[in-house]
Amino acid sequence: MTPKQFIVANSERFAEAVANGLDIRMEEDEIFEWMQKYRAAKFYYYLKKGEIVQDGDEVEMSAKYNDPPKWVPAVNSVGEPAPDPSYMAHRVFRRLIKD
Repeated sequence: MTPKQFIVANSERFAEAVANGLDIRMEEDEIFEWMQKYRAAKFYYYLKKGEIVQDGDEVEMSAKYNDPPKWVPAVNSVGEPAPDPSYMAHRVFRRLIKD
């Protein structure tokens, strides 16, 4: 797949791709290198208030609010509605986006 074909095939994600480092001024070998990194990257969807936590979802479990996020499987919350993530005291859940 050529770089142009890759961009056309992923046009719905183009804005996200640009935000993640794709630059149309790159040389072809740089674009291929970026494509490999982009394909290997995992993308997550953050659950909104009331969405049901499913098997495979993760919950952020840091010790303090300013610690880096530590994501663990949300095994104890499967089947429950997600709390409002806009409140700092509430847990934040995410789900892997599968293509």
